[in-house]
Amino acid sequence: MRDTNLALRADGAAALTADDLTPAWVDFGAPDINPMTYQLVVPAAGGTTPTLLAVIQEAEDASGTGARAVLTFEPITAAGIFYVTGRMDGRFRRLTLDVGGTTPDFGSVECYPILNGDYTEF
Repeated sequence: MRDTNLALRADGAAALTADDLTPAWVDFGAPDINPMTYQLVVPAAGGTTPTLLAVIQEAEDASGTGARAVLTFEPITAAGIFYVTGRMDGRFRRLTLDVGGTTPDFGSVECYPILNGDYTEF
């Protein structure tokens, strides 16, 4: 299930061709009760030697005070669907994307938590 309110990068986002290191913080309401899985959808990997480093950060407030990198996806060099799972203690989260290569284009990258189990109400 995709909840657009919890999207770290939503469907329809601009094509990712450059770093996105300061996106807005998303309010998850509270720390995680259990580990949560995040899905990163990368529809393309164009250009010469495209590389993408995706990290989910957490913070205690929407200003990003004390931001910490908590979950890191494997380095991405091809289109596909990627997953990372972990428990986060911060209420606010964001996805930072570090793009490398020559004229890279990863298309409209999306990232959502996969909700199930104890995560049925927010």
